[in-house]
Amino acid sequence: MTPEYDVVVVGGGFFGARVAIWLATVGGCARVLLMDEADTLLSRASRWNQARVHNGYHYPRSFVTAQRSQQNRDRFAREYPETIRRFPSLYAVAAEDSRTAASAFERFAAEIGEPARPAPRELRALFDRRRVAGVYLADEPVFDADRLRDRLVADLSFAGVTVRCPAHVERISPAGPSLCVEHAGGVTTASWVFNCTYASLDRLDPELAPQLRFQLAELARIEPPPELSGLGITVVDGPFFSLLPFPLGP
Repeated sequence: MTPEYDVVVVGGGFFGARVAIWLATVGGCARVLLMDEADTLLSRASRWNQARVHNGYHYPRSFVTAQRSQQNRDRFAREYPETIRRFPSLYAVAAEDSRTAASAFERFAAEIGEPARPAPRELRALFDRRRVAGVYLADEPVFDADRLRDRLVADLSFAGVTVRCPAHVERISPAGPSLCVEHAGGVTTASWVFNCTYASLDRLDPELAPQLRFQLAELARIEPPPELSGLGITVVDGPFFSLLPFPLGP
């Protein structure tokens, strides 16, 4: 039996959408189906995070990770410029129990080509000098998840990818040379299936469970005092704290 699709991608977050677009435009797959159990794409982890477009500052103990962050930041900014949102971003280095000293953070920033500029006095005054050794201005934007979703929906349509939302996939099983994707609406067959469900990887492949380690992260949405409104603040590198504007607005 000929499979209905060349590829089924399960998981409609940013990664799943990008995989589907690449397969349809570069990978030579004429029939690509993207499935997600939510009503819309990019409505789970791709939306409910800090949306930080990392510029390397976050990883002062990993030069390689910082470089890769910069490369991907530049590519993301080129491909999705309409989603980028900028605001004053501050990085502060903790004075106690930090794995990185302020002087080391400055050297690291210079080495990755993103010099850490000392923050102006009025912004340094927001921090307790006994607990913070240095405060620096950083160029580290965030993305607007709604605009990113709209752009990806348009790109998926242009690439000819079929999108099914909501579509709760229950199981993936072999069926001769094909794979069966069992979901609430029935069964769909494909030559290949890509599991891009992020936190639900082991639900579709229980054999993965012993190999995965899940960490629960909760993000608190707050109304900051006026002096912190519109600021991005991150404290590193041991004691950790981060505050970023959300939602981003027009």
